[in-house]
Amino acid sequence: MGHARRATPYGEPPGTEERYRQGEVIRERYHLVRPLGQGGFGRVWVALDSLLDTHVAVKIIYLEPDAAPAHSERLLAEARASARFRHPAIVRVFDFGQTERGDPFVAMEMLHGQSLYELMVAEGRIAGPRLVQLLLPIADALQTAHSAGIVHRDVKPENVFVATDDLGRVQPKLLDFGIARQTDVDRRLTAKGAIVGTPDYMSPEQARGAEVDARTDVWSFSVLLYEALTAQVPFKADNYHALLNSIINDAPVPTHQQSAGDLELWRLIDRGLKKSPDDRWESMRAFGEALALWGYERGTREDACGASLRTSWLEADFAELQVVINSTQPPPVQLTTKRPDPRDPDSAVTRAVAPPPPPRSRWPWLAAGAVVAALVGAGVVAASRPSPELPDVQAVGQSPPPADVPAASTTPAAQATPSPLPSAEPSRASPKLPQVAPAARPLASPLASTAPPPRPPSAPPAPKAKPKSTAPDFGF
Repeated sequence: MGHARRATPYGEPPGTEERYRQGEVIRERYHLVRPLGQGGFGRVWVALDSLLDTHVAVKIIYLEPDAAPAHSERLLAEARASARFRHPAIVRVFDFGQTERGDPFVAMEMLHGQSLYELMVAEGRIAGPRLVQLLLPIADALQTAHSAGIVHRDVKPENVFVATDDLGRVQPKLLDFGIARQTDVDRRLTAKGAIVGTPDYMSPEQARGAEVDARTDVWSFSVLLYEALTAQVPFKADNYHALLNSIINDAPVPTHQQSAGDLELWRLIDRGLKKSPDDRWESMRAFGEALALWGYERGTREDACGASLRTSWLEADFAELQVVINSTQPPPVQLTTKRPDPRDPDSAVTRAVAPPPPPRSRWPWLAAGAVVAALVGAGVVAASRPSPELPDVQAVGQSPPPADVPAASTTPAAQATPSPLPSAEPSRASPKLPQVAPAARPLASPLASTAPPPRPPSAPPAPKAKPKSTAPDFGF
């Protein structure tokens, strides 16, 4: 990789140029203790906040004597915007203003750990799953800034700090929100155009001097991923102008061809490195979701802070993205108010929501009512028949009778010899139900008669027929 620069958490190593001295007090509150780092923009100091009695990092922006006041106002406006953020992966800004000499300054939280650049120098290439764990909190921080209308414009390894607390918990932090977006590039160049620092993370639109938006940070974030995976930047050149030309026109070597990550990871990075902003990831949120899914499919379940990838990234927009997660746990039953289709027993909705009970059929009641009417009418007809015809009725019962034949006989002979009429009555009565007439057209049946019919002198008197005797045949 040929690392030629040395980063500290807040900039380049301290040099010899000093505008401020140890022991000076900024705005009667911040006592400068020692220099922490510096860059083309100025100097970062460890300072004691006399108001809060704690150490903070104070960044002082060096301005040229003839710098326009609007330049200072712009820096302070962006510092004011950064101070509104309450994101765990964005360094907290406590205070900002101007020193007694007119230089802008920002007081922010003091961090302990190392920058991503220092981690890359110490370890070389960083494996894909671990890198995704470290950078997902940064992607979420950038999305938060973009939602507030702030574009970082300077995403690079030196501005990603892997902080640790007293308990050893890791929290990646994003530094320098737009504080030096225009000063770094110019001050890193020598008079001959040689690159002292590097604008390797500039997007093509930045190289052209065009307007930038949140997709510029998508590009820089992709360059950051590429460098951490391969230990080299995707675009290289010997001077500033050649580098800009390479950024605008050249295609990078795929990461998987350098034994860094796999093809799927390269496809995600390659989309972030498209020359046209319209062809890149539309947001850092979409980019982060794709990275989280890539890591999840390879066994990564949490980011560097211990946050669940599934909860933080893969379920927030689950319905929109329709992401299918390979999980060992069955998916939860989704409650729905949609009425299931009882004709589809394999439907997931049918399994989740029980179908309503089927409506009761009216046919049994209609059939029963028709049979009762037939029996009542049959009794009236039987009462009007002369007794000599009774043998004919019983004889007919042994052959296919008409539809109005009674179900059973109440004579002793019929009781002694079981008649097949009761079992055949429902089947014969059912097809004739539409033709059943009211009481004006009675059907002959001695079973439903309320008075005993005339009998032959030799036959004993027949008991009264009870309509309930036929109830079992009709389900009463």
